[in-house]
Amino acid sequence: MYKKQVLNNVLNSKEGLHLSVYLKSHHSLAHSKRQLQQELTLVKEELSLKSEKCNVENFMKPFNDFLDKFELHYEDGQALAIFRNDHFFTFIKIPVEVQTTFVISQSFHVLPILKWQQIHSDVLVVGLSHDGAWLYYGAGERLSFIDSYKTEGDSEFNSREYVRDIYFWLSEWITSFKKDYHFKLIFLSSTKAFDQVKRKLSKSLEVEHFEVDNALKDHILEYESKIREKVINGNKKNISKRLKKFYKLNDDEYLSQNVFQIADAINQGTVKKVIINNNVKISGEVDFKSGHILLKSENPSSEDLLDDLAQMVISKGGEVIVLDEKNKDFTYPLMAVLKK
Repeated sequence: MYKKQVLNNVLNSKEGLHLSVYLKSHHSLAHSKRQLQQELTLVKEELSLKSEKCNVENFMKPFNDFLDKFELHYEDGQALAIFRNDHFFTFIKIPVEVQTTFVISQSFHVLPILKWQQIHSDVLVVGLSHDGAWLYYGAGERLSFIDSYKTEGDSEFNSREYVRDIYFWLSEWITSFKKDYHFKLIFLSSTKAFDQVKRKLSKSLEVEHFEVDNALKDHILEYESKIREKVINGNKKNISKRLKKFYKLNDDEYLSQNVFQIADAINQGTVKKVIINNNVKISGEVDFKSGHILLKSENPSSEDLLDDLAQMVISKGGEVIVLDEKNKDFTYPLMAVLKK
């Protein structure tokens, strides 16, 4: 679970020194902590060589505090993305496969985060029972209980009074969560109850439904993995649809794989769609003000040019599709739709 503002801070930060650390998910707390400690040792060595202006000890202090409380932050099966610049320190738990690595750059390394956003969604799960409703929220594989509501008086299940009471209760929670979070709304209920409540909800909400005649609170344990599977499969289908649309060109458009040509077009704000191969790295960076590209010698911790280009597209309102190593049909580092 993450707040919109946290992700916006990560995506929009472009000034000063930026450190991104990704920690691969492990099923051992001790191993994960040890691996992070080893990675941070390498970070300190790199910072000492890379930036004369950086006070390494002060810059790394939040990581020391993080390690001291690592048991509170660790979650089995969840990878960690940790971000530090001169102004803030934050971390996000992500349920996608990443390799343990770090990147020191002019902006944060965000391609793994963009990939995660494509596949996974936070979910607000509503269960409708004969005498009320209950609510769970979560990301990744685990959901947390939020609230329950018991209908008053003799309101019958699926009656007008029942639907009215549930709608007002649910609307308050939806409004509260929409301020800070992106999520899909999942119902466990009878089809009749679902249809009546959904009819009153905003059309802008992404809604899914599981048929359950009388959704008791304990049913969440039975449906947790099914909910996650349905969300992931739905998001994957959405990526496939976006890819099909990507290749449908207008008469004044063409596809380009030329990095320099694409970078120039992105800087001019004429690129609306780009595909980036998450399995390829081009060492280099973009000057965010001029759009000029600077290629660099290969280094595991060096800036990733493709990451910078993705951020530029997003900042100008464009669409980025991140493909991973399992997609054998896309072998280019990136591809964009350009105007003729």
